Amino acid sequence: MTYRQLKFLWQTDGYRYFGGQRSLFATFLRCPAYRYSCVLRLANFLRHKPRKAFGFFYPVSLYLYHLSVIYGIEIPNHTNIGPGLYIGHLGGIVINGEVVIGENCNLSQGVTIGVSNVGDRKGNPTIGNQVYIGPGAKLFGNITVGDNSAIGANAVVTTDVAKNTTAAGVPAREISKHGSLEMIQNIKP
Repeated sequence: MTYRQLKFLWQTDGYRYFGGQRSLFATFLRCPAYRYSCVLRLANFLRHKPRKAFGFFYPVSLYLYHLSVIYGIEIPNHTNIGPGLYIGHLGGIVINGEVVIGENCNLSQGVTIGVSNVGDRKGNPTIGNQVYIGPGAKLFGNITVGDNSAIGANAVVTTDVAKNTTAAGVPAREISKHGSLEMIQNIKP
């Protein structure tokens, strides 16, 4: 990853919060979720540099850990997350490091996206683009959540979710074909 790509990730993440109405610096200072996202992106950037960017990786990783404890978010710095990450509310967010998350996704409080170690769904979820994941939702196993999908609050998803659908319940099942059309805001054109 280059510095230009890192800057693009910061810009797209920041745009998701206020639609470009505030500067990125003001957003960084006033929005804890965006602050966490920026530090996560920076740690991921430095992680791939030679000699861990002359030691800058370790203080940034320590600061990311500090923010994780304060904000209640656990996302490893090697997680593959596309541009436009939006964390709606802080607290209780746990994501496995091998999960793949697409562009312009919303994460709410209490979301868990993790691995399944047994059965035919052994592995980690892959989340598509423009996916809304509601508060308290749990996604486990080698599943795919299609583009423009929405996962309802407190849903437990252990099977694939098709594109442009809304899934809810325990276990989650399709309840509509509306998807995340009106739930994902401030997508940069």
